[in-house]
Amino acid sequence: VRTLPAVDAAADTTAHGSSRDVLTVVGTASAGARDQVARLAEDGVPVVSVDAAAIVAGRASTAELESVLARGSAALTVSGPLDPSASGRLVAALGQFVARVVAGRSVDLALTGGETARAVVDALGITTLRPVGRVHYGAVVLRAPDGRRVVTRPGSFGDRHSLSAIHAHL
Repeated sequence: VRTLPAVDAAADTTAHGSSRDVLTVVGTASAGARDQVARLAEDGVPVVSVDAAAIVAGRASTAELESVLARGSAALTVSGPLDPSASGRLVAALGQFVARVVAGRSVDLALTGGETARAVVDALGITTLRPVGRVHYGAVVLRAPDGRRVVTRPGSFGDRHSLSAIHAHL
């Protein structure tokens, strides 16, 4: 069995607060995640919410999120009712939606929810992520071959400041 060495935030060789903007993608509807997004908004990060049914149907517009990202960092959430049996289609469509938005942009990513993280990474064609640190327990900092940093974290994980801490790290 091979394992990777333990990593911590000090191992990330990129300075905190790099010049890249950050897109935080929240792929969970947990109450804890909603509180974390509210805290991120209090920090001044614009939050864009996209209707779940529109994403699944392929008719969600990327214009608002692209406009916000043109001015800096943003957080993306999913709103509205969705049949639980469509959750797999939602996650895949959300990954494609994010890939369309960040195509050609130098954006670091904070991805909450394992399925969401996998869908976004797959949609971007990222096949390798190298662990370089952690923000806090459960929030792992990874480096993609294109240089972008990606933080992944379970969806309902962390305290109210978790997403803010991830954003500040990136």
